[in-house]
Amino acid sequence: MYANKIIKLINGTTRSLKYISEKCNPPFITPKRALVALPGYIGDVILIIPMLRNLRYNLGAEVEIDIVCNKNIYNLVETLPYIDNFYPVEKIGKNKVLFLQNNEYDTVFLFNIPILWAFASYKAGIKQRVSLTLERLGLDYPIIWKNLVTHLVKSTPITDKKPQWKVYLDTLQDLNLNIFDEHLEIHLTNDDINKARNIMQEIKQPRIAVHITAGSPGKEWNLDNWITLIKYLNDKYDCSFISTGVKNEKPIYDYLSSQTGVKINNLCGKTTLRETVALYRYFDLIVTLDTAAAHFAAVANTKNIVVIYGPTNHAQWAPYAPSSNIHQVYKDLPCRPCLTRFCRHKECLNKLYPEQVISVIDQISI
Repeated sequence: MYANKIIKLINGTTRSLKYISEKCNPPFITPKRALVALPGYIGDVILIIPMLRNLRYNLGAEVEIDIVCNKNIYNLVETLPYIDNFYPVEKIGKNKVLFLQNNEYDTVFLFNIPILWAFASYKAGIKQRVSLTLERLGLDYPIIWKNLVTHLVKSTPITDKKPQWKVYLDTLQDLNLNIFDEHLEIHLTNDDINKARNIMQEIKQPRIAVHITAGSPGKEWNLDNWITLIKYLNDKYDCSFISTGVKNEKPIYDYLSSQTGVKINNLCGKTTLRETVALYRYFDLIVTLDTAAAHFAAVANTKNIVVIYGPTNHAQWAPYAPSSNIHQVYKDLPCRPCLTRFCRHKECLNKLYPEQVISVIDQISI
């Protein structure tokens, strides 16, 4: 609510300056060296990969395409064959301007509004600075971007039904580039595949994964609901339960196991991101929050994917997996989707009961 008031105030003072990107963008010139600043969330990175692949198709093999990303994302992207160099942002240090100048980039792609990279690109004199509009934040006119960005490509408001992978991919069309294909992909190594196979050989079928944590706490479902759901699944199926995640998430799954009396094969902290994707190929069902795990399941073609949504837009953040059975569970409320992803009442999750998820699972054959 408070965020909406602030946005309304900003838009009211800048309405006469509304920016229309289609009329203001100069022609996009094929670069010699381009840098893509990836989004900070793992799920977003999976969704942006089709755009990276199609960018390479458009620019050809002669153009250097590098990416900069957070250290925790590096493992996910380092095997992509259409990227030349990979730079974890933590190794670049504070002097982003010097990094840009030393590498002689003439084009940067700025995703999810990386303000520091936008300022650095402007100061470094990068000729083409491409960024999304600020519609996702509800802003009509990107004041901050007026001078920092040379090419604005269209984003969507939080209420829009266009899936996020398509938003990223369509940025190419705004630059008069072509789209050749749309599929998600992660390039797994033989070591990734073999490790996942060895782990899964010790876990009997059917295999059900639960993923109860999210990067945004505003997405998290009450633990008591998960306890009810796990007990139900355990009674319904003679199955194995699996959890994945980072090391500091391990205790919460140990707690769930102790509260339900159900063994959970706790793999938190035991696999890399790519190895985790490889594991997901063996799952018969995953029940997850709207988080990276949903997109891991999509790119791994997990047979059945159940995603629980709170404040986020289920259409916008749907997993893209044409060969999987995807079920989205959410509470339809007038305040949803929510820009801030947190509020006092949190009805989108507090009024979403285990019975609603169970009714969906009862329709699934594993």
